[in-house]
Amino acid sequence: MDLEQKRQLNARVCEALGYEIISGEVDNVNPLYNNGHRLKEMDFSGSWAWMGVMVEKAFEKEIYISVEPFRSFTLDYKNSNSYYTNEYRVQARNERSVVLSSLEDENPTFAACIVFLDAQGMDITQYLGEVI
Repeated sequence: MDLEQKRQLNARVCEALGYEIISGEVDNVNPLYNNGHRLKEMDFSGSWAWMGVMVEKAFEKEIYISVEPFRSFTLDYKNSNSYYTNEYRVQARNERSVVLSSLEDENPTFAACIVFLDAQGMDITQYLGEVI
């Protein structure tokens, strides 16, 4: 994911959390939001700390996000090779524990953003190119 896609993803998360832009820079790349932070600071898709903020705000919206680490085994028949990768299963559930969205990825903060937006009914297809 390039920097522009990451900026757009973080901006979409801000929108879904209910944050509003109160002041923008000249190029509007790093606007100030009503929570007192600029967009470049709010790295929901790359920071565990900001992912925690998103999880707490999602909880207020009755969307419960869980992050579960696991090891994935891959057997490559073509090259007679096998290997393990560390991945995360991230799920968004509602108050009845119904899974609204789920994603397995090596980057848990990115996956949490995707399942949160998907659980909100937002289109996430533009961000899934690197996952699928």
